[in-house]
Amino acid sequence: MPVTLAQAKKQCQIETDFTDDDAHITELIEDAIAIIEQNTKSDVLDTTNVLEYEISAEGIQTLYRIMQSPLQSFTKLEAYANNAYTDVPAASYKVTEGFNNFEVEITGSVSATKLRFTFKTGYETAAKTPKPIKRAALVKVADLFYPERTSYTPGQPMKNTLYNDLIAPHIRRFW
Repeated sequence: MPVTLAQAKKQCQIETDFTDDDAHITELIEDAIAIIEQNTKSDVLDTTNVLEYEISAEGIQTLYRIMQSPLQSFTKLEAYANNAYTDVPAASYKVTEGFNNFEVEITGSVSATKLRFTFKTGYETAAKTPKPIKRAALVKVADLFYPERTSYTPGQPMKNTLYNDLIAPHIRRFW
């Protein structure tokens, strides 16, 4: 998790020795991370992904754009032929990472009816998670814990935009 229970309790102004709400706050941390992932359209938690692609009648394309990020690592590319998957040698493809996606370019000869891409997205450790994402998670935990107190700026009828300001640079837009 990119934020700890202790950090969330501090954000909510709860004494560390008060443990009655610990399970609830832990669930709120999980909810906050899920909300951030949904709002940014990207993984925050360390996630292993497997994507299968059925080859069309035209044959294998040379370039595949995969709309998931942030890419930690591309684990392997497999080709399905003769009722079995086999690894495609790394020399037969090239992976290029972008902000919203990554691309796999087939540079060698590959014969298959399906391709399977295995890769990891998200941030490997809490230390690698960008600070604005961590701060947004803490703001969202406090919003969820005290919905009547934190979503609005005191004395002002307008909504507090801190959460949106923190995640804005990390939002993946696909068009």
